[in-house]
Parts: sequence; structure tokens; C-alpha cells
Amino acid sequence: MRACHRWLKAAQAYACEHGVQIQAEIRTGSFTQQLARAAADHQADLVVIGRPSHPHIWRRLTGTKAEKAARHLGSSILIAS
Repeated sequence: MRACHRWLKAAQAYACEHGVQIQAEIRTGSFTQQLARAAADHQADLVVIGRPSHPHIWRRLTGTKAEKAARHLGSSILIAS
């Protein structure tokens, strides 16, 4: 959890340096359920998921997980690589 907080803090600092405001949060539990809850909580029209640099993580986010998330979300999903 500490590593996640450090990573998110660094990401926020980087974004701020480039004039971009971001809001980061850490959620635990089922990927698709938490993604759907976050999208609903923030009334998101679009959910953007970045492609991880680790191939095994990328495989977990694509295919069934991405399809399942798309069915549960009321918004569009963009997977950026």
C-alpha cells in the first residue's frame, strides 16, 4: 500500500509539473467492480486505462477483464498504450 501511495504521489507531481490536474485513489477488491464503482462515483463518461509495462499484468487487463468491465460500466473505456 505504501508503494502505491508513493507511486501515485510521484504521478501527481509529474502531472502537476506539466499543467495537468489529476485525482488519484487506491481501491481494493475486484478490478471490474471497483472500476465500475469509481466510474459511477465520479460520474465518468470515459474511463482511460493505461497499458502497463509488465506483459503479465497487461494480459490480466485485456480480454475477459476488459470485456467484463465494459459490460459493468455505464461509460466508454479507452485502453492507452
